[in-house]
Amino acid sequence: MDGLKPCPFCGGKAEIIGARYEREETYAIRCTECGATLGVNYYENLGMMYPIRAYLDKLEKEWNRRGMNT
Repeated sequence: MDGLKPCPFCGGKAEIIGARYEREETYAIRCTECGATLGVNYYENLGMMYPIRAYLDKLEKEWNRRGMNT
């Protein structure tokens, strides 16, 4: 991951947040200023976890995408 760009709406600082409930983990990127959020769910399956790094990399890529930057 190369780092989070500022919020596309207000220019505020972005942070990665996460929560866990039973067999589900939820991760999101949220602006600390305006609260704009982009989230993704990440699950445990039969005791084996999917690669979290891949999910977080994809989440960061989506947050950092701007306009024609696809």
